[in-house]
Amino acid sequence: MLNLIELRPGSQASLVLIHGTAGSPRSSWEALMGHMSGDLRVLAFDLSRLERLSTGERTVECLGRWLARQISAVVGQAVHLVGFSLGAALAMEVAAEFPRQVLSLTLIAPFDNARHPRVRDTFERWQHLLAHTPRELADEIIHQGFSVAYLNAMTPAQVADGIEDFFQRVHWPAVAAQVALDLSLDMTDQVSRVCCPTAVIAAEHDQWIPIKISLLLYRRLREGYWFVLPCGHLLTAEAPQALARIIQGFIARSMTRP
Repeated sequence: MLNLIELRPGSQASLVLIHGTAGSPRSSWEALMGHMSGDLRVLAFDLSRLERLSTGERTVECLGRWLARQISAVVGQAVHLVGFSLGAALAMEVAAEFPRQVLSLTLIAPFDNARHPRVRDTFERWQHLLAHTPRELADEIIHQGFSVAYLNAMTPAQVADGIEDFFQRVHWPAVAAQVALDLSLDMTDQVSRVCCPTAVIAAEHDQWIPIKISLLLYRRLREGYWFVLPCGHLLTAEAPQALARIIQGFIARSMTRP
């Protein structure tokens, strides 16, 4: 079963984080948590064993229902929801289908469908590498997931160590299931049905989800707020402090709305 796990206790309000493809609660959110202040209770939805579900259950609709039930059972009240990449699609699904459970929505490097050629080409290539040379995929994710400036600040040995650590840490069978879900996504209708305040945080140097894709999504939101960070797609690792500042400021703003 997929779990909603607590990363930090708190009494002010509850924040639920949803990681993206090839992520996990620890790898995706550990750096961000180091910069989060205040008394928010923070929980994370764990998709890192997605392959354990049946094929019929690996849909954004089924996952959205499961997460909504987990929020009701574990939290018992509406939450601030944050989704990263694939996790952003799941967050939109929950906000659209279960609006009473979501106080605010933050979408990090989001996309709403896989019809865009860049998105489809990326995930189809990932599928091919997963089937043949997953170590090469780990190399590609590190080299393309960060901005050039970020990588240039690292030594070759640090980059090589990062690739090896990533390869050893990731549960690759789940990544295959996540990539299949990426390629099946079509959240076009859900975007316009999201009624809560929604922050969209795009990465200026994103090679997988070009900034224009996130911008088009943002323009269809009822109440959207637009932010851009000068980094690559893996902004939870590349810019955790700036990301935490945006998320906390946005949540504070939404909590003081009349």
